[in-house]
Amino acid sequence: FYAEHKERPFFGSLVSFMTSGPTMLLVLEAPGAVDKYRKLMGATDPAKAAPQTIRKTYGESIEANSVHG
Repeated sequence: FYAEHKERPFFGSLVSFMTSGPTMLLVLEAPGAVDKYRKLMGATDPAKAAPQTIRKTYGESIEANSVHG
């Protein structure tokens, strides 16, 4: 899980957050579904995310950004 970040200083807190509570699994099935969902999620940093995106609306920080995809 995020093995590419294992040596980074934020790795421990990232894993702790990502495993801290319930999750919801989505199956995306449509032409261009991944690109459309990434646009709906918004930028990783909620402070930089566009209005009305999931991360802008619900994200707390760059780590606790409310959604992953």
